[in-house]
Amino acid sequence: MSEDQPKPSLAAQATPSTPVYEAEQRLGALFEAIRLDLVSALGEEEKLKQLVEDMPYLRDKVNYELRDAQDRSSRLLGQLRAVEKTLRAFQSI
Repeated sequence: MSEDQPKPSLAAQATPSTPVYEAEQRLGALFEAIRLDLVSALGEEEKLKQLVEDMPYLRDKVNYELRDAQDRSSRLLGQLRAVEKTLRAFQSI
């Protein structure tokens, strides 16, 4: 490799037996798990909003569940962003 060519990143050099590869695989799996949880929480929030819109008398009954789903969505989005940023950091190493 000549000096004018950039060195490949650690992520590009990762093989199945390296800690970088294992970390990247774990982060990828974690990202997907959090993404699925987020989609579920968003779906729950969406459905609860629709139920309240269709049947306003349910508002008092489902208000707690709606807030819980909204809070869960926010937390999961933050977690997803953190894992995504970490994965990007691996790619730039």
